[in-house]
Amino acid sequence: MNLIEKILAQHTDRSEVKPGDIVDILIDARVARDFGGPNVVKT
Repeated sequence: MNLIEKILAQHTDRSEVKPGDIVDILIDARVARDFGGPNVVKT
């Protein structure tokens, strides 16, 4: 398995994943980015 497959396998109940597999994963954190923030709003 390559690095991405190993990371995905660590976050699912499978011991191995391969391209084309559909998996449900457990995520550690969610991150959102506000592109521009106040600069986007014009008054």
